[in-house]
Amino acid sequence: MATKNDITGDELISKMNSQAFRDNFDRIFGVKKKERYVPPPLPTTEEVKAEVKPTTLIYKPSDLKEAGITLEDLVKMVKK
Repeated sequence: MATKNDITGDELISKMNSQAFRDNFDRIFGVKKKERYVPPPLPTTEEVKAEVKPTTLIYKPSDLKEAGITLEDLVKMVKK
């Protein structure tokens, strides 16, 4: 006994696969080639130097004390 569509009442009958289906099955459902990841190029030294700003420098308190720089002096230098 064939299965019936609940809405239309038509019998559901499977058909044989067509030649077009067989020809394209692997193209559609086959194993996909994985693309190799290529990382972006690294920045040049000039590009990195252009991005470095005085605010990116890290000062240790001992370095400032040895140089005779106060916190107020450091703030003024950063604001320039």
